Amino acid sequence: MKKISSREFMYISAMTVLPVAMLFKGMYLYFMGALALSVLLIYFDPLFKQFRRQVAGANQFIFFTLLSGGIIGLAIYFLPNVANALISIWFIVDIVYGLKIAKKIELINENLN
Repeated sequence: MKKISSREFMYISAMTVLPVAMLFKGMYLYFMGALALSVLLIYFDPLFKQFRRQVAGANQFIFFTLLSGGIIGLAIYFLPNVANALISIWFIVDIVYGLKIAKKIELINENLN
């Protein structure tokens, strides 16, 4: 098995966070395009396939990022007064979840040595 580098994990995280960020900014048309691109990458990119195959919880991480970001984006649309707080809380939770996945990747990479 090939190791997953930190650069590859940053790419994976960016491709799941990019549509959410566009939704937060109110760029709905760009959000739809970025979401379509992310879904295509998740299912057809060899790096995403390797990530999902090697890391336990990878599917949940991707699903959590996209779904929770979409829910927060919808909440921001209806509650614009608390947008900063909602985005901050979502971002902190996503970072903590991402760090847990990064630790799993580190353990997998150590076992491959």
